[in-house]
Amino acid sequence: MTVYRLPEVTVLLDPHDDVAVTGTLLARHNPATGVIIVHPTPGRTAELTLALDLLRALGHPTGRLVDERIGALEPIWAAVTAWCDGAAVAHLVVLRAHLLSARQHERLFALWRTLGMDLVLVWHTEGSPTRLALDDVPHRITHRLADVADHLTGAAPTAPAMTGFDRRPLPPLPSVETSLFRAVARERLPRDEFDRVAELYDHGRAAACRWLADCDTPELDHPAPTTGDRPVPPSHLSVMLTALVTESPTERHTLALLRGAQHGFTLHGYRLALPPQFPHMVGPGLTTGPFTAETASRIRDRIAHPVRAGALATALLTGAGYGTLVSIPITALSDRADVLLLGSRRRAGPEAHAIAPAARPLLAAARTFQALRGAQPRHALFRGGLGGKGSFVRQSAAACGLTLPARHRWDAQWLSTVVVHPGDGP
Repeated sequence: MTVYRLPEVTVLLDPHDDVAVTGTLLARHNPATGVIIVHPTPGRTAELTLALDLLRALGHPTGRLVDERIGALEPIWAAVTAWCDGAAVAHLVVLRAHLLSARQHERLFALWRTLGMDLVLVWHTEGSPTRLALDDVPHRITHRLADVADHLTGAAPTAPAMTGFDRRPLPPLPSVETSLFRAVARERLPRDEFDRVAELYDHGRAAACRWLADCDTPELDHPAPTTGDRPVPPSHLSVMLTALVTESPTERHTLALLRGAQHGFTLHGYRLALPPQFPHMVGPGLTTGPFTAETASRIRDRIAHPVRAGALATALLTGAGYGTLVSIPITALSDRADVLLLGSRRRAGPEAHAIAPAARPLLAAARTFQALRGAQPRHALFRGGLGGKGSFVRQSAAACGLTLPARHRWDAQWLSTVVVHPGDGP
């Protein structure tokens, strides 16, 4: 949420209220690529009404705000700002700006100052926009629709690409040594089923090889990434493995991916040891479901509170229980919201969980909301979003029609038992 240089505010003059101007701009609306076009509710000049219009434009519901405890003016505007920040909104175009009140204009300027987005105010009436308080605002005034529309096309961040796993159920997989897995699978499975297993296996092997090529220090002793405002020592291995399985649809898909990863480690002189009872354990990829773009979309469609949405996403991703979720500080989320640190009682340092690309805007929005509400970095990331013993998480899951995974302490999950040895180690 750091803004180094504010862009100019653009005022687009449309003195004849040309329907082509409105239609062209509305066609550019695409929240997934950071472009938001808002058509404010006619005849309403309250700040609250504009906030609701923005929430709807961002794809969030407005019917349960009181139930989610963000029904008051300031929490709603904090939610709007947080969702814009989490979704990396780069362009905000507000139609009918000439009908908005001075208080509504100031709210838009405050949003622009906080996030540094491109703000376009469309003035559908004759005369200059003298009611806009532009004296202290860097701005430009234009009559040319192309000056705005052309700037919106392809300028926003690209939505994250998702993996294309075949999500159909897999047959039972061989329970054999890692070195024999692929050969035995080829021998036992029909060709089409083996091809599906081999695709997953090869994906896991390639992921491990890419990771080891970038992380080739002998003892896997690497500088810790920056999380929040200070360096932390997460398990890089845990990040790689959770990133690998975060979209895995079943435990058999997960096993095929990890067998491939084990082969990749072997090729680089290491042995990735999974526990013998691995298929019967709990944790990401085994007792959690895949977190996909569809999952994130459902959460956005049903939940307006950024912290509740982030808490639900984390519960779905990790399978962590209330005791773990309630103790996660804001600093546990990396700057890019791609890694989350979770406490562990079995290891000296916390475990690190990769955050699926589709979930990152949800967790980033939760962090921004907390900051806007005055939280300090040491405070809980999901404060106000969990409820007693996780009741809000269960309510959110029910509202979204999503099933929460079985919840366990993070240090009881399979990731806490994975070990990497040198190739000639035990």
